Amino acid sequence: MASERQEYNEVSPWWGEHVHRYEEAIKVIGASRRVLDIACGNGYGSFILANASIEEVVGGDIDANTIEECNNKFWAKNLTFSVIDGTQLQFEDGYFDAVVSFETIEHTTNYMDMLKEFKRVIKDSGVVIISTPNIIINSPSGKVLNPYHTQEWKYTELKEILEREFSSVQIFGQKYSRYDNRRVNYKMGNVFEQIMYLVR
Repeated sequence: MASERQEYNEVSPWWGEHVHRYEEAIKVIGASRRVLDIACGNGYGSFILANASIEEVVGGDIDANTIEECNNKFWAKNLTFSVIDGTQLQFEDGYFDAVVSFETIEHTTNYMDMLKEFKRVIKDSGVVIISTPNIIINSPSGKVLNPYHTQEWKYTELKEILEREFSSVQIFGQKYSRYDNRRVNYKMGNVFEQIMYLVR
C-alpha cells in the first residue's frame, strides 16, 4: 500500500477536511464504543476519537515508524497504537463497535480483503465508517491522477463494492468549502495556500 500521509507538523490546506471526517464519525459512533482507526497515519484522528470516548480506541497503521511517532506524540488512557495490516486484523470476530478508515481503500488493490476484515471484527450492531475519493471529482478525466492511488470509484461503483460485504450502506459527500466565503481575504488565503502547495 502506497503512502500519502497527512503529516502532523505539515502546513496543509486539507487539515480542515481531515479533522471534519473524525468529527462526523464521532456523531455516529458516540462515547461508549470500542473503535479501531485503521491506517491512522500520524495518530491525530485516533487521539480525537479517544478524547470523545470512554471506551478503548486502537490506532493502527502498517508502518512501524509511523506507529512509533504516534506513541511519542499522543497519549490517552483509553488509546493504544499498534502496527496493523488492514487486510489481516489481529482481533477476534465482533471485537469492535466501530471501524474508522479514512482515505485508505484507494491505496491498495487488496481493498476487498480489507473490507472483509472490517466486517469480521465489528459487532452485529457495529458500524464501519470509511472515506475515499470520488473519481469524478478527484480524477475527472477518468484516469486516476494521484500516483499513490491504485484505484478510485464513482458513487455507484463504490456502493456496489460496499454492498458485497455490508447489508446497509449509506454514502455521503464531503465538500471542501473553506473558501466559499466571497470576501477578499478568503480569496487571497485560497490563492496563497495553492501557491504554497505547488512549490512544496
